[in-house]
Amino acid sequence: MAVWDLKELKGKSAAGMVTGNGTNIQLEYWLRNHGLEPNKDVRIINAGDNAERLQAVQQGQAALTILSPPTDIRADEMGLKQYRMRDELTTYNHNMIVANGDLIKKQPEVLHAYMAANNEALKYVKDPANRDEVIKIIIEELEMTQSDAEKSFDFVLPALADQGRINLDGVDWAINTVKETGMSKKEVSLEDLVDESFYPE
Repeated sequence: MAVWDLKELKGKSAAGMVTGNGTNIQLEYWLRNHGLEPNKDVRIINAGDNAERLQAVQQGQAALTILSPPTDIRADEMGLKQYRMRDELTTYNHNMIVANGDLIKKQPEVLHAYMAANNEALKYVKDPANRDEVIKIIIEELEMTQSDAEKSFDFVLPALADQGRINLDGVDWAINTVKETGMSKKEVSLEDLVDESFYPE
């Protein structure tokens, strides 16, 4: 969510979630990408979750924030201007699956079974023939209206990776960006973080 003329952002605040959180890291990246230094040109305040960040913008405490469905729909209804960050962060991994070392070493069959089930779920969700059923599940599980469920689903669908595959360029971006923000001093490589042996055949 942003004003169209980025020069207007100088001297204003942006609503983040909490320091070190992915929302704040994306926000800092976006600002730098547009020639604005976080906490110098634009102050980042920790405002909380989606609804609280939207409220901060609505009440004038912040000039912009990052929102995800369905809160972005509320912002649309308020007439706020939008900027699609994912058009720039094309490799960003929106969904992550994490397991600790003990589970990977001692029970690899659990991860293989989970990834196989996840793959089947993704195939089902991405099949246009199942759209109505998926929308129905969203409405029931997330207690959303038909319209909100459809808009949210259409927004999220392009970000769902086949087989749950992680985007390696996105992980590399995350490593470098976290390092640039000063949130991590440790040297980390793709090999340290990613194990692709659990993808279903």
